[in-house]
Amino acid sequence: MNKTIQLITLPKFSKELAEETGIHIGDGSMNLYRSGNKNHWGYVYSSHLVDDAEYRDYVKTLMKLLYNLLPSERKKNNSSCLVYTKKDLVLFKQKLGLPMGKKKEIIIPDWIMENDLYIRNCVRGIVDTDGCIRFRKPFRGTKRNYPNIKVCNISEPLIKQLEQIFKDFGLKPSISQEIRGVGYKIHVLNLNGQDNLNKYLSLFGFSNNKHIKKYLLWKERGYY
Repeated sequence: MNKTIQLITLPKFSKELAEETGIHIGDGSMNLYRSGNKNHWGYVYSSHLVDDAEYRDYVKTLMKLLYNLLPSERKKNNSSCLVYTKKDLVLFKQKLGLPMGKKKEIIIPDWIMENDLYIRNCVRGIVDTDGCIRFRKPFRGTKRNYPNIKVCNISEPLIKQLEQIFKDFGLKPSISQEIRGVGYKIHVLNLNGQDNLNKYLSLFGFSNNKHIKKYLLWKERGYY
């Protein structure tokens, strides 16, 4: 059977491209490796097999809209990866300001930071992937009704950048660090309380349905 050749399109700057860039910052990675005498270019979006099933379809649709590409999908244990092996895609993403290999110093690119609409969409992509919405028991409380949006990333510059963005948009973030495993440092941003949650939803919002479902259940019950 002949393999279908996919012809890539390279998009212009847009809110959709800004959101997809945020998704890449959160759960994407790019690499180039050699096997024999061949170069192998790859962009991979990684997600939880079950929890992110709906959002994975959203990412597929967004990638098809922007680049006219469909992925191969690899599943292992509790994870699923969407794999794109187009050299032109990787080179284009590099031009957007996204790094190859480890993302320890990754930041939101300048072309996004110059446009408030792009910022909001990019941040949504980051929080949809590297963030979660939680509900905790307040001091002396009995129900989990205190909202918290938490974003974790290995890049300290990114977390500081997000902190400043949220301040600029009128939210009140806090940042901290966590140690996971043997000396593995994670940088954390928190948006605590209902005021922060309401402002986040009005300005940025969620595209990941697992976050939306949690929020709606909390809204209906008054606790989670």
